[in-house]
Amino acid sequence: MQVTETLAEGLKHEFQISVPASDLDAKADARLVDLKDKVRLNGFRPGKVPVSHLKKVYGRSVMAETVEQTIRDTNTKIFTERGFRLATEPKVTMPTEEKAVEDILTGKSDLNYTVSIEVVPSIQLADFKGFSVEKPVADVTDADVALTGIYQKRRRMTLTYPLLNRSRRVLWVATGSEKIEMLARLHEGDITIPAGRIRRDHALVIADQAAAGKISTS
Repeated sequence: MQVTETLAEGLKHEFQISVPASDLDAKADARLVDLKDKVRLNGFRPGKVPVSHLKKVYGRSVMAETVEQTIRDTNTKIFTERGFRLATEPKVTMPTEEKAVEDILTGKSDLNYTVSIEVVPSIQLADFKGFSVEKPVADVTDADVALTGIYQKRRRMTLTYPLLNRSRRVLWVATGSEKIEMLARLHEGDITIPAGRIRRDHALVIADQAAAGKISTS
């Protein structure tokens, strides 16, 4: 078998493949031998039909199956060896003239075809270990009440840090396992979250067991 790459432009590749008629004939004969023990023909006992007779009866259809399987196997081998990941289905172009097709099916001619493909580009992920993320925290000191940006088509009014920090008591209520991470960060004094900017000396947290899962009571 001969494989020649005739096109390699960007993501597009094309190959010209030639499979000797002798290879196809050997594969077809192997299929006929396997068929010998399965087929039943009048005048022959099971498993006793000569391969030569099977070739006369089923040779053309067996060769057609052999050609189809050979193309699939050959294409798979080509793509695998080159590490190609296909973006589209392969386009196989074979001879269409009646005589050329007949010569292939009767074992008189080699199988020559082209296959065109487009592959998925290789993507190399960057190493994020060296990246740092800055979490800016805005301090609002000139007003007790502020308007938020539009969220879910609504604008909310919110109390600012100065007003909250002047309060006599702050009560935090947390329920449910989805609050575990945020409550743990509040407990650790993480000032990158809004709740972490509120004074802790006059704050009280009420949480159920699900939300307080990561907080040690010792």
